[in-house]
Amino acid sequence: MLLHSFSSFYGPEFSEVQSGSAAHFLSLTHWIEARKFDLSKHAGLVQELLMMPNEYEVRRLSKRNAALWRSDWPLIKALVIAQGVAYRCIEAAPGLPVKSQLIREIIRNGVSEMVAGILFDQGAKLATAPKVCVIAESKVPITHLNRRMRLINKRFDGSWILVHWRGRFTNQTIHDWALSSGLPICYAGLKDQRTLGEDSKALRECADHYFVFDRRGDRRADRTIANIRATGKEVEVVLWQPEQMDDMFF
Repeated sequence: MLLHSFSSFYGPEFSEVQSGSAAHFLSLTHWIEARKFDLSKHAGLVQELLMMPNEYEVRRLSKRNAALWRSDWPLIKALVIAQGVAYRCIEAAPGLPVKSQLIREIIRNGVSEMVAGILFDQGAKLATAPKVCVIAESKVPITHLNRRMRLINKRFDGSWILVHWRGRFTNQTIHDWALSSGLPICYAGLKDQRTLGEDSKALRECADHYFVFDRRGDRRADRTIANIRATGKEVEVVLWQPEQMDDMFF
C-alpha cells in the first residue's frame, strides 16, 4: 500500500503497449526499468515489466534481459529518472511527502544520495513548468510540425509540459515528438471531442499556453482560437501552407 500511495503514477501513452490510455507505473523503479528497453523492439517485455508486483521483481526481470537494454542507457539514465519524478510530482496531492520517498527509491536504483537529490529537484521543477497545448490537424506536414516544435522547445528553454489534446484536431506526431524529447505529457479531452461549445471546457482549462496550426487562407481554426482566447489564455497561431515550407506565428 505504501508503494502504491507514494510511488505509483500514470506516465505517457505508449502506442506499442496500451493504445489510447496512459501507461500505469506501480513505482518509479517500474518507470526506470521499462525505459531501459526500446519499445519498438521489446513492447511485450515492457508490458511484462509493468505487471511486476514490486520493485524487486521488476528489477530482477529487467536484469535477466540486460542484453536487450538500450545502448544509450547510460547517457539517458539521468533524464529518464528526472522525467519519472516529474510525472510523479504532477500527480502528487498537495502536502504529500514524496521527496524523501522518491530520493530513497532513486538511491535503490544505483544512484548516489547527492545525485538522487539533484535528480529529484530537476524533476520537481519540471513538474511545475508551463503547460503547453499544441493543436494541429493530422494533415499538417511533419516538416512544419518538427520545426515549430523545436522553436517552442527553445522558447521554453526545454522545460515545459505538453498537454496532448485527444479530441478533434489531435496530432500523434506532436505527442511522439514530446515523448522522444523527454518532455512530460499530460492528456486532455476524449476522442472526437469538439473544440467548441460545452465540450470545449476541457480544452480551455488544460494549459497555460496554446499554439494552433491553421492553414493559410482557411481560417478553420478561428472559432477555436477565439474560444480559448475568451478565457484570457495566450494563443499563438501558426499559419502554414503545403506548397511553402515557411510557417509563421500570428
